[in-house]
Amino acid sequence: GVRVCFDYVRGRQRWAFPTGGAIKSTAAVAGDTVYVTSWDGKLYGLRGATGEKRLEFAATAPSMSSPAAHGDAVFFGSDDGVLRAVNRNGSLAWAFPTQGPISSSPTVLQESALLAFGSRDRHLYLLDLATGDSRQEIELGGPISSVPAAVGDSLFVNDDAGTLYAFRSLGAAGN
Repeated sequence: GVRVCFDYVRGRQRWAFPTGGAIKSTAAVAGDTVYVTSWDGKLYGLRGATGEKRLEFAATAPSMSSPAAHGDAVFFGSDDGVLRAVNRNGSLAWAFPTQGPISSSPTVLQESALLAFGSRDRHLYLLDLATGDSRQEIELGGPISSVPAAVGDSLFVNDDAGTLYAFRSLGAAGN
């Protein structure tokens, strides 16, 4: 896949960066860096203005999970069922294994310092942002590929079986 950046005022291409596979994720931007995952199993961090590669981290499987950037880390899941936190210097901060592939993109819940994401193993996971420790695992009715959405003290996520779930008070399941 090739990620292309255009000068949207003038309609001209600014830069292009080829990856080793299809890009099925949405880019995340933090500061002046754009992060994207690729089907080649890598997380890339590129300087937004020039396309210069700042970070390349290889997972063990392809990724369709869009990355989320927060603080000094970038979070993404992959088809090997692992959610990873990668430091902006390219080193692995922590990894959290699930029992199924992860196509759900992680959502940072800033007020509670948690990371929410779903897995094809039918679980919604809430992890500690800093350590990757599990704070809560909630089994839903079907595999999860959607991106959890948070508003105030509510968290919304749907499963692939066609059910939308709403949770209140992010620390307590089923509320």
